[in-house]
Amino acid sequence: RESGLSHPEIAYAIRHQAKLLLFDGLSFGEEGRFFFRLNLACPRTLLREGAVNLVRALTVAKKQGPSPVSLENVVDKRCCG
Repeated sequence: RESGLSHPEIAYAIRHQAKLLLFDGLSFGEEGRFFFRLNLACPRTLLREGAVNLVRALTVAKKQGPSPVSLENVVDKRCCG
């Protein structure tokens, strides 16, 4: 929430810039806004790479400023609720 990015902007950065597939918290209801679920069942090297990619993607998204992204363009309902 404190990033200044909207929920769709964060979801877009995670999926399309960091190349991570996280479960969107909104699948658990409105109180899940700004939450994303991550499965950590992977080797540490992949977890480290994913964390670096996540931070990098969110940093770039914040620097770019507001974007007209909607959740319909971001969340894959087949896997993310």
